[in-house]
Amino acid sequence: MLLSNGNVLIQDDQGIGFRQLDLQVDQGIIVQLGQHLEPRASEKVISVMDKWLIPGLIDAHVHTTGLYGGVDPFLTKDISAAEVALRAAHGAQMLLYSGFTTIRDMGGREYVDIALRNAINEGIVPGPRMYASGRPLCITGGHASLLLRSREVDGLDEARKGVREQLAMTADQIKVMATGGGVSSIGAPGLPQLSLAELQAIVQEASRAEKKVAAHAHGLEGIKNAIKAGVQSIEHGTYADEETLVKMVKNNIYLVMCIGATAFMADNSAKAAGVPQFMQDNCKKLLVHQTLTFKKACELGVPIAFGSDCGTPLNPPGGTGREFEFLVENGMTEAQAIASATVEAAKLLGIEDRVGSLSPGKEADILVLQHNPLKDISVLAKPKEEIYCLLKRGTVVINAEAPSHRKNVL
Repeated sequence: MLLSNGNVLIQDDQGIGFRQLDLQVDQGIIVQLGQHLEPRASEKVISVMDKWLIPGLIDAHVHTTGLYGGVDPFLTKDISAAEVALRAAHGAQMLLYSGFTTIRDMGGREYVDIALRNAINEGIVPGPRMYASGRPLCITGGHASLLLRSREVDGLDEARKGVREQLAMTADQIKVMATGGGVSSIGAPGLPQLSLAELQAIVQEASRAEKKVAAHAHGLEGIKNAIKAGVQSIEHGTYADEETLVKMVKNNIYLVMCIGATAFMADNSAKAAGVPQFMQDNCKKLLVHQTLTFKKACELGVPIAFGSDCGTPLNPPGGTGREFEFLVENGMTEAQAIASATVEAAKLLGIEDRVGSLSPGKEADILVLQHNPLKDISVLAKPKEEIYCLLKRGTVVINAEAPSHRKNVL
């Protein structure tokens, strides 16, 4: 397949920018970039003149089992696992048709996320390349113990066993709840939950299987504990101070903040939509600190990966691209925001040798847009209008010039 005369996003030591190039794909792999490439015999040619080609997007923080939705998650906690699975499959399809060819699921119910990952890999259902966590680990009664059916662990032996259980279910990474959160009904969102010793036991056990650990952490003490324990990413990081952010730079620990998820629940319209009052109050407090922390993290050069936390209230998968606007509003350039969802997210997931940039040898995850996202980042929040073509490992998922069922999904 030859994508001809497109504006191709190049990310190298010289920076990030578009160059007018042809891009050739063979057996799902990008094999050549150049000008005036000749198509091979019987090779399919797609003209992408005046279009903008970027790598398929990566969302490093989603909850596919939260995609069954509702503005009050406590009203949906008793939905059966079978219905959750069906809704999760539909949500994964929505994410794919929004331009996200890779997602990292940060924990879900009854191992639906792992089953969904397997079904996508086997071609049973359409969806992004998926990395699943299984059940998050939390203290008894801790954050998301009810909503995500998190694995409750108390003490070092249970912490280790909790990790082993997720690994036995073939989890790709381990998710821990180091503090409370915006949807926690008990305790302030910033208070620590898992102890430092428990976190250290979890990280040690995961590292034996060469698996990374992602820590949900809002409060400073919980963030510090997670960093001391050796996690690879801090999810949210709301109350991180400058000293802690500098440590994250030094130790190459990623920040995945998910600003939009908080902002949607903090907005005044959330009350009319039915979001519980305590969740609105929590998120209004968190949002003030998140935006300040994010700006400081950008200034200090903290490694940042894109995460939407989609599946949370008012945050459905079809609108995942709205997170880009929050990133740019709060300190990132358009180029940095795109990098956070491509090359940087790929590094966090440990798959930068496969995806994250449009270069020979990489898998052909290619998003073709109608307009230049470096000039207007909001185009990434309008998939139905802006996606001209989408390839996942060389397979055409969307082609604007041919009939597509994506309009029935988004």
